[in-house]
Amino acid sequence: MAIQAKPFAITNAASQSDDINRMLDELYQALAEIDQATAPSASSNTSSGGVIFVSTSLDSEDGEMGIPGSMGPTGPTGPQGIFGRDGEDGDDGSIGVNGTTGPTGPTGPTGPTGPTGPTGASGAPTGANPTASVGLTAVNGTGAGFLRSDGAPALSQAITPTWSAAHTFSEIIDSAKGISFPATQVASANANTLDDYEEGNWTPVLTFATAGDLSVVYSTQVGKYTRVGDRVTVSFNIITTTFTWTTSSGILQITGLPFTSITLAGNTNQGAMNFQGLISAVFTQATPRVASNVALLDFMGSGFAQTTAQLSTTNTTSLTQVTLRGQCIYQVAT
Repeated sequence: MAIQAKPFAITNAASQSDDINRMLDELYQALAEIDQATAPSASSNTSSGGVIFVSTSLDSEDGEMGIPGSMGPTGPTGPQGIFGRDGEDGDDGSIGVNGTTGPTGPTGPTGPTGPTGPTGASGAPTGANPTASVGLTAVNGTGAGFLRSDGAPALSQAITPTWSAAHTFSEIIDSAKGISFPATQVASANANTLDDYEEGNWTPVLTFATAGDLSVVYSTQVGKYTRVGDRVTVSFNIITTTFTWTTSSGILQITGLPFTSITLAGNTNQGAMNFQGLISAVFTQATPRVASNVALLDFMGSGFAQTTAQLSTTNTTSLTQVTLRGQCIYQVAT
């Protein structure tokens, strides 16, 4: 006996996806009922106009799989699912870089005063007076530092003082004043006696032996000297803004030395100098010197394959700016 399955009408592609699913479920249920039937008749499947007919018998074979239907439209979005469980904690992040150093804090309070230090050494010694005067002879006094020559009682005809430390001579050796020399030298014939020392300034004047119409304007004009015994060290620094002439003649020289040199035949005391602005067609070097029995410096010119000679108007060009810086040591009469 043939069994006709329940017909389903597929209307169009706009049918809902849940209707299609329900149709498939009922189709599979009908096929299951066919497999259980025992009728021996042949089976056939037909479809017409969107209607599916299924017939079977107990001995029929399985029919071929029908052509899959087209995919229906996407159904509406389902409700939001429940949240999943919390994930495991992540690994610790790396240590961040150090921040910048903050500002310096305020100065702390002053600490307590330390203990008093040990007592210092004793100051200058006190001079000792003679202890007595007997007739014309004073009884000697003894002092730990020095013996006063103006002590009381006054010294008589002779006295033999005794010192255990250095003697102090007023106005000659003084720790507060140094070593003093008289303003006017007291010359000594003793070769081992230092009889003069002096420091001071002098004014260097740049000129020629015959000045003529020489015009000199200085921006710097400085001289220093130190005398020790019969030796004098002089230094000079001259810078001019004007140094011109037309009628000048003779040697170039600096006058104004603080002491006259010793009179000694052939005596020349040469120094050292750097210069700028002196132009000579012959010489490339110039050396300051102090000759015998003079209070001035002149200049010796020299150069490769040239005979040494004094600088003068004949080998020096008139210029605007001249710079002379140097020093010289010379001997003076005592």
